[in-house]
Amino acid sequence: MSKKSLTAFELNMKSLRERLVEFLEHPKPLQVIYHNFEDELPTTIRGRLNENIGRCFQRIERGVYIAHSGDNQALIMDGDAWDVLPTFPDDHFDQIITDPPYTAVDKQMQTGTTRSRNQKGGWDFKTKDLDEEILRELYRVLKPGGHMFVFMPAAARTQYGDTDEYNYRQKQLAMSVGFWYNRTWIWDKKIPGMGYRGRARYEPIYFYSKGKPHNMGGFKTKPNPQHYVHDILEAPRPNPRTKLHQTEKPTEILADMLQFGSEEGDLILDPFAGALGLAEACLKTGRNAVCIELERENIETGLTRFD
Repeated sequence: MSKKSLTAFELNMKSLRERLVEFLEHPKPLQVIYHNFEDELPTTIRGRLNENIGRCFQRIERGVYIAHSGDNQALIMDGDAWDVLPTFPDDHFDQIITDPPYTAVDKQMQTGTTRSRNQKGGWDFKTKDLDEEILRELYRVLKPGGHMFVFMPAAARTQYGDTDEYNYRQKQLAMSVGFWYNRTWIWDKKIPGMGYRGRARYEPIYFYSKGKPHNMGGFKTKPNPQHYVHDILEAPRPNPRTKLHQTEKPTEILADMLQFGSEEGDLILDPFAGALGLAEACLKTGRNAVCIELERENIETGLTRFD
């Protein structure tokens, strides 16, 4: 490769993230990328851009992948959400759905000796709370009227900590950067979770919006999903023996939230993607997704969804 061509390639790679997000909004064949590098043979470009990972999955560059389903795609990025979010334009995503790696139950996860999680010392991933910096970024990249759903720990006051107070502080912080708090949804997991007295079998889901929420996901289609999606989402938690991530959420409740808060073809963000459950739900419901995940192992595990 000539020095001139290499420079052109590097310049395009610098803007690859922005171009791929645009690519997701306006689906087109990957061949259009080749036209940006007309000095190179298509075979040379394919070697860099189109390394096949699976039957319907392509690697674009190190740490950046695209999964396909019909006309919809999921862009999956290996990185820290605090670093990646500032690269996206303002008012860009139609909806945000995420399960952040909160620290609220770290002590509970680390206590005891009998369960495998205790023997490992807690979570399989690093925990970090949403702060003002990232909440401002999430507010900035969400379109006006767009919905944001955030999974939270079940509220309780125990010897391990006060998750009720934690949730309150998180809600106040989100509101302080501009989010409207609309209501709390509930995921009924059908099976009780950790604890001994009144074990919680639910998780709250905070429903925010950027200003007055749009009545999405229904007025253009029949039946109207907003008429049948209510604030109690019922689905068993994934089987511990087969689930791909410690905190994996059922695809069916993610699909309900997508159909309530977005339209087919919309662009959805998950800044803490885990094993890519939201990416799968988006492709199944005709949405596009941008998923950011810090742990490379989680991405590699999640890619098996698209084989």
